[in-house]
Amino acid sequence: MSVDKIIDKIKKLLALAKSANANEAALALSRAQKLMQEHAITYTDISLADCATSESLLDAKGVNKYEVNLIQLMAYSFGVEPVVSYAQVNRKTRAKVCFLGISPQPELAQYCFDVLYRQLKQSRSHYIQQQSNRCKTSTKTKRGDAFAEAWTMSVYRTVQKFALNDEQLALIQTYKDNSFNDLESSKGRDRTRGKARSKDYRAGLDAAKDVRLDRPVNGKETAKLQDNR
Repeated sequence: MSVDKIIDKIKKLLALAKSANANEAALALSRAQKLMQEHAITYTDISLADCATSESLLDAKGVNKYEVNLIQLMAYSFGVEPVVSYAQVNRKTRAKVCFLGISPQPELAQYCFDVLYRQLKQSRSHYIQQQSNRCKTSTKTKRGDAFAEAWTMSVYRTVQKFALNDEQLALIQTYKDNSFNDLESSKGRDRTRGKARSKDYRAGLDAAKDVRLDRPVNGKETAKLQDNR
């Protein structure tokens, strides 16, 4: 029997140990403790079994500020911890974000990130294409980035923070320390410096005004995203 199956069995026994039937509860607890001793499984191991990860690839090795904004939006909305690392794809290095937390939150965060990331890139690309041909490529990039940053902030305003209790926060931190102790979340590169970008920011806010993230309740519904434009 695999470790995962053993842990699953122990969790079921511990659930039975809460039974109102004293004999049933005592027997279940005894069996759970015996399995834990036999396989050197701790209560922390059992708690960590509820944690999971889910990954999304970014477009390039460099992580931009608007991408970090979107990553943090997922953390805020789904109660997950994002960690940025790198992967080799077709001999090219690309950044990837790993959402970690209590299942099924990481999977929901990854799904919503992928959908919003695709919408964001399309909207940013369309805005850049609207810029004058007289603009330098670097200027178009700065304008596109400012637009994208405002786009993410516009979506941010439509969601509520996913509340985690102290025990859940500690569990996620332990999981992160055990699995990703040498990695940290990226701050992202800011390429918008220079001239004021108020026009670009206003355009980004307006472009995302109808984008909504409908967060599932208790992970029981499929995450839904809509763009009513």
